[in-house]
Amino acid sequence: ALGGSALCIPLVHIAVDNYEETEAMLALATKLATITCKVKANMVDYGAELAAKQTRVEALCRKLGRRPQGLKSSDIIMGMNCSQDLLELRDTLYAMELQQRDGNEWAKAEEASQAFKADGGAAATMARLDRKPKKDP
Repeated sequence: ALGGSALCIPLVHIAVDNYEETEAMLALATKLATITCKVKANMVDYGAELAAKQTRVEALCRKLGRRPQGLKSSDIIMGMNCSQDLLELRDTLYAMELQQRDGNEWAKAEEASQAFKADGGAAATMARLDRKPKKDP
């Protein structure tokens, strides 16, 4: 599947001793040369998405008579005859929790990347204390 912002550089091996294979490779290379892709930005405003989910949680809590402060998806106990609103509340809370967790993971990765760039990678090249020292041959 080639598309999106993928970069494809076809490398084709042409053999003089095998005419059929060479002809097939040249036909494939001709088809590969016609592949084009239109790159478009895929920007998502996660802050606005999270705010919309929070607004929906607050509306559902008002409707169900619950307090939204400190409410987690694991706090909602589902019964066999639970309402669609309760189910939507739990699912929305869970989606918010996942989005917040992923945001925290990305923030940690960003912080580690900035620290790596700040010292020029010196910390990464130093011997790590949690590893066993290399044995001399």
